[in-house]
Amino acid sequence: MAMSPDGMRDAILRNLRKRTGKNLEQWVRVAGKRNLASARELRSWLKTEHGLGSTTCGLIADATFGVLRRAPLPDSELLASQYRGDRAALRPTYDRLVREVRALGCDVRIGVRKTQTTFARRHTFAIAKAPTRTRIDLGLRLPGVKPTRRLTATTAFSENATHCVRLLAPQDVDGPLKKWLRAAYDARA
Repeated sequence: MAMSPDGMRDAILRNLRKRTGKNLEQWVRVAGKRNLASARELRSWLKTEHGLGSTTCGLIADATFGVLRRAPLPDSELLASQYRGDRAALRPTYDRLVREVRALGCDVRIGVRKTQTTFARRHTFAIAKAPTRTRIDLGLRLPGVKPTRRLTATTAFSENATHCVRLLAPQDVDGPLKKWLRAAYDARA
């Protein structure tokens, strides 16, 4: 009697470690380190370099690229992509801002995303993003605070920020900005 596709897959997985010394998870890690652009390249490499059969190569490639598609980028890679190229000069300003945010309290959560970084306690109190190569916009949630020349009203950050401060250099993370950060942090307890 012919084996079902699921039965065949299970048989390959049972025999994979016996035949190669590695289970599927280990092969996925090995394959992921190759940084190949496609499942086709990976299958070819597995066949050529490791002598695996077509079905086994396909199973490893599917598992590898499935994992790679679902896995989020590490914060360091996301942050590097925010501040690379013509925005690289903004990284010292961002780093100084993060030091000040961390100093607010041990409960601060920093969420690095593809285009911005959020700062939260139970709820978001600030958002930093670099919309141009010359500045970081820091959105702060400060309802009821009157805007000033530097602390402008905004709707650019959705409901998570009511005000915005433009940071052009590390020295812009100064006394007034620290007070606004503290007020936004304290309001989100």
